[in-house]
Amino acid sequence: MKEYFKPTLKKILGTIILVFLLSFIGFFLEYISNPSKFVLGQQPITLGFPLNYVSIGGTGISNLNILNLIIDIIIFYLIVCVLSIVFRGRKKENVPSSNSGGGNTSPPDQTQPGN
Repeated sequence: MKEYFKPTLKKILGTIILVFLLSFIGFFLEYISNPSKFVLGQQPITLGFPLNYVSIGGTGISNLNILNLIIDIIIFYLIVCVLSIVFRGRKKENVPSSNSGGGNTSPPDQTQPGN
């Protein structure tokens, strides 16, 4: 079970991609609900999903919560690990076994007469 949670390059890149892509969900949901809020610049923009970890206001970054960012990274890493387990299991199911339906798969006898 430990090998599924062992960090690999694919898992780390997947986690980074998920963090960056899903960080903007809160921003887009707020924009869809009230687009004029962002035109006027009255409210700070919050980034982070499922936990907000940064607020960007008119003067720059006004609130940075490192603990929420770390929790988000852990959540997304666990999601990537579960997805790798699922896809690895499906890949093993789709690979045909070498003993199925082909009869004898051993190499031909290579003995030469006269030796």
